[in-house]
Amino acid sequence: MFVWMVACFMACQALHAAPEVLDATEHEFCQIIEIVQKNHLNPVTEDDLGNFFPEPFDCKSMYQNLKLIAEGKKVDPEHFILKRLSWFVSSLDPYSQYLWQKEEISKIQRKENQYELIRNKIGYVKLKQFHADTFEEFLKHYETWKKEKTFRSLVLDLRKSEGGHLLPAVNLLEAMLDVEQLFLVKTKDALHVVPDERLKVVNCPMLILVDENTKSAAELLAAVLQFHGRAKVIGQKTFGKGTTQTVWNFDYPWNDSSRMLLVTTSLNVLPNGRTYHEHGVLPDITLDLPKDIHAVIQKLIQLNFI
Repeated sequence: MFVWMVACFMACQALHAAPEVLDATEHEFCQIIEIVQKNHLNPVTEDDLGNFFPEPFDCKSMYQNLKLIAEGKKVDPEHFILKRLSWFVSSLDPYSQYLWQKEEISKIQRKENQYELIRNKIGYVKLKQFHADTFEEFLKHYETWKKEKTFRSLVLDLRKSEGGHLLPAVNLLEAMLDVEQLFLVKTKDALHVVPDERLKVVNCPMLILVDENTKSAAELLAAVLQFHGRAKVIGQKTFGKGTTQTVWNFDYPWNDSSRMLLVTTSLNVLPNGRTYHEHGVLPDITLDLPKDIHAVIQKLIQLNFI
């Protein structure tokens, strides 16, 4: 996969502030303002800055003026400035965030995915989150199931999937499709084609289960497979999040501090130019499905979907 995709889809970068602790907050403030202005999907205007920061709008002046305001209010300058910075980033779109408190970052927890071969013939995959190792994890189970003579189909359950790392979703699409273009990515300055660069290895029939809580990378997987006619999508219309956030990590080993910046940097677009962002993916078959996986499989069999 070419370099820009790795950076665009989930480029976790460790950024270290200057070792002078007194200047660390100003250094970080200016870094974040620069990152947002250079990388956000939409242009950041002076009106956007003016809603949260005093003029003039160069980062050092904004920082110093905020510091003076904090001192006038007799509040902690660092807390005041970082909170204002967090509000600014969050105002740009619903998904950009600046997490500067440990308790916020600690809420981000890994959810394990579920794999089960049902009735020795149906591979059931519940993707709750897309992790860096999700594609390798999926491939390991798929190769094992393929060895069973009775194995015949896959069910990808993306209901309540929060998405996550986008690159594993791209890898899954490459393994399931044989096309020239998977989808397109719109960034601030250009429209990029995401090509199919991997041999198709998943050849069995597939169904995809979705609901109103299917988001982000999970929606991309469902939308692209549906667009290319590779799989039927069953369930309810999905959430409608077609943007991608790039992550920057700020680590400060001298004071045991870690902060995280998420900036919306791209929009996923189908090969026909349409996007599911804010619209959701419409299922081929609208259906209420039970929560229990064995009840789901039974219903799909009864309806002759698998």
